[in-house]
Amino acid sequence: MPTTSAHKRPRSRSAERRDGIRPPTPGTKRSISGASPSHSPSLFPSPPSNPHGAGASGKPTGPLHHNFKANFNDHFETTIEALRDLLPVVQELRRLTRPSAPERFVLYDPYYCAGAIPGLWRDLGLPHTLHENRDFYADIARDTVPGPYDLLVTNPPFSDDHLPRLLEFLARGRDETRGNRQRPWAFLAPDYIAAKPWYRAWVRDHFEAAGGGNRNPDSDGAPGALKKAQITRFEAPPFLKASQADEVVDGVPQEGANGVCHTVGGSPVCTKLGPEPFYIVPKGRYDFKHPLNAGHEHSHFKSMWYVWMGSRTSEIIRAAKIELLKTSTSGSSATVVHGLQALDEGQYVSATEKRLNPRQRKRIYTKRI
Repeated sequence: MPTTSAHKRPRSRSAERRDGIRPPTPGTKRSISGASPSHSPSLFPSPPSNPHGAGASGKPTGPLHHNFKANFNDHFETTIEALRDLLPVVQELRRLTRPSAPERFVLYDPYYCAGAIPGLWRDLGLPHTLHENRDFYADIARDTVPGPYDLLVTNPPFSDDHLPRLLEFLARGRDETRGNRQRPWAFLAPDYIAAKPWYRAWVRDHFEAAGGGNRNPDSDGAPGALKKAQITRFEAPPFLKASQADEVVDGVPQEGANGVCHTVGGSPVCTKLGPEPFYIVPKGRYDFKHPLNAGHEHSHFKSMWYVWMGSRTSEIIRAAKIELLKTSTSGSSATVVHGLQALDEGQYVSATEKRLNPRQRKRIYTKRI
């Protein structure tokens, strides 16, 4: 099992199968290795002048090197088009959390590929991004996660069990030993993840359900969208339930990996972290770039942003909707949707990760030009 993976997309056909993202086997322990011990970086670290042997353009001039085990097919980086759709959320969070010192707002992106992401955020007016060639999972195990930061924003690898492991980290709750509050987060992933039983179980276990009302009555939904009748409710899998021995001791709540947990009827139950995530759904498909120009030119699946803003969710959603409408051209703005129920009612989510046939892909790409 890989310890971590570089920033982004698998392109192998094997990774496109129905069970391409594998939850970890219940009862097994993860081995974490790869990164050498290191201290968390300072608040505003200076970016390396020549990361990975990069040339003047910022693109690698030789093979990529990482301080952790990585999958070559995961090396697909987010484009600035995807970041622009998330930008209104980031700007509003910065306004609310750093009203007198917006220049001190810090992003944290734990999944490293070739180091291009901080430059893209700088181009969008966000100069400080913690994004280094580090083993994210080793940092979690050693309590050396970089920080402090204001927002975790990333595009995790889609292979193996990286997404479930990221979700476990995001649901850890407050870390009182380090004085950290629960941090807002946003990650980019295929829309079909929102239809996965294990993702829905994770949302139900850790967040308060949002009401409906985001449905557009004039919209018939996208072809292949997930209808409400298709949804089956599943019990949370063991790997997403509280499993650490120190979470419940003689029925007394303990601070565990998923926040404060206690037992009800013999089953572990975790304290809700706040309103459930919302989603930024683009009109088209985001493309991803391989730093060595490998892989396909266009993405064959549709991605969206999965976003959680805690107690500021409502006001950030309002501000993001207004800003996206202001900056859109001819109805091309992304859509902000709050909650799984609204995703289902609006038929925003693909039922499967089935690849479109060549004719369908050509029609989509022609429309975008």
